[in-house]
Amino acid sequence: MIDDVNMVVQQIAADATLVRIGDALADNTPLVGVSGLWGSSAPFVTANLFKRLNRTLLYITAHLDETDEVREDLETFLGGSVEILPAFETLPWQGASAGEIHDERLRLCGKLRDGKLQDGKLRDGKLQNGEPRIIVVPIQALLQPVPNVETLDANTLQLSIGDRRESEEIVGWLIDRGFERLERVESPGDFAQ
Repeated sequence: MIDDVNMVVQQIAADATLVRIGDALADNTPLVGVSGLWGSSAPFVTANLFKRLNRTLLYITAHLDETDEVREDLETFLGGSVEILPAFETLPWQGASAGEIHDERLRLCGKLRDGKLQDGKLRDGKLQNGEPRIIVVPIQALLQPVPNVETLDANTLQLSIGDRRESEEIVGWLIDRGFERLERVESPGDFAQ
């Protein structure tokens, strides 16, 4: 049964149209559009292109609710994790999950800045030893601003084992950047001493 499935997957991946799409992307064509796909076929095609090209891909979904489904399909086809750039569903910093969404967006922007999405290795068709390199993004997230590299650098505090810092310096830095001092940390943007 598994051999039959693998044979079907290989036949689909060898389709002349998919090969032409892969060739266009391999030749560094900056944007390639594919239409007429539905269900899991679009993530399947994307996973196959990723396996062939082994480079960062951006997968844009039309709706927020599609994003998790696409991510799950891609993870199934690749055997690894896939990043999501989440969208604010209301105005930034409004709503119950706004802090978590902001945190996830900043985390991904930091990975992109640091080049950590370039280290993934593909072994036996599965992601290994590094960060995922497919980013799933609902169109709404692309319309919402993200910080530039200079802003990220200015608002990043690097702490390492063995560093000596005055606690007042760290507390002041956190307060200056909008963190809320609490007795106990409850969500992103909180800190406790």
